[in-house]
Amino acid sequence: MQHADNYDIIIIGAGPAGCTAAHELADEFDVLLIDKGDLPQDKPCGSLLNEDSIDILKNWEGVSDILISPSFVTLGYIDFDNKITVKTKRQFWNTDRKKFSSWLLNRLPQNVTISSHTLFKDFEVVEDKIEVIVNRHRSLKLKTKYLIGADGTTSTVRRGISTIPPRRSTLYQVLVTSSAETNNFTWFVFDTSITNYYSWVIPKGDHTIIGTAIEGRSKRNMDLLLKKLSQELRISTEVLKTEGHPVIIIGNLNEIVLGSDNILLVGEAAGFISPSSFEGISYALQSGLMAAQAIKTESNSVIDTYRKLCNPICRRLSDQLEKTQVVFDKEKRSAYLKSVMNE
Repeated sequence: MQHADNYDIIIIGAGPAGCTAAHELADEFDVLLIDKGDLPQDKPCGSLLNEDSIDILKNWEGVSDILISPSFVTLGYIDFDNKITVKTKRQFWNTDRKKFSSWLLNRLPQNVTISSHTLFKDFEVVEDKIEVIVNRHRSLKLKTKYLIGADGTTSTVRRGISTIPPRRSTLYQVLVTSSAETNNFTWFVFDTSITNYYSWVIPKGDHTIIGTAIEGRSKRNMDLLLKKLSQELRISTEVLKTEGHPVIIIGNLNEIVLGSDNILLVGEAAGFISPSSFEGISYALQSGLMAAQAIKTESNSVIDTYRKLCNPICRRLSDQLEKTQVVFDKEKRSAYLKSVMNE
């Protein structure tokens, strides 16, 4: 970290949201990007890029470097409750999360100061500045005009400005040896004996990710899922690695917190994650861009500008909330998947 203690903007969290905001702001502002962990990040994640992410990234230089074999995967549904299997035409880009993180960091301009292993502890608004307390070997007090919370599900920045606690679950996944039977398909799996949400199967080169969203971590649920998938898809049950992390699950738009005054929340810190698929990368990229645009407009109220810019994101989340009423209901899901089969 540089010796100067004043920055125009301090961003907490160097994931897709924080890196995107930093990249967009660096041409006009002195930006400090901090993260409490190792960089590049290697977050347990399916790391599939949907249409919204692709639309943002497709023209960014070097984006093909983040793809992993198979580069493109086609979506299929397995509904064990209704005994339905559906293959669709919908495709995703298949990425390696650590490569993705490295690429986002490497494309940042050199004038962005990056500090890993730096713990954000607290902040206080003092007159027209925000005093930020961080710890890296020792406690440091920094000053900034704008603070961006991109610190994910357990956001400390969010806790400092909001009394609305996010609801959390756990994404629990295992890496198993690769299987030719998965081919170029990623599977979304529904089975209420395992989870009230959904599970997933994603091929990743020399291994396959099998994951599920559950209330707490349960080995029994995962063992049952592996048994069923080994029979359905002939997938190996040889576990190479087990991993998990918390995820926000929003039940309504009132649980979204965008910030206060010159403090903005982006990505999962704001609650931006699909409640139907737990996809968060596209929301991270979009909100990072919107936060940067709000600051660059230099309006009288940055937070009001940011809220207006985020209206399309919130409308998309509203659509996803409606979708949860279908895909997580056994009878409605059956009709939905049958309609997909006829497309």
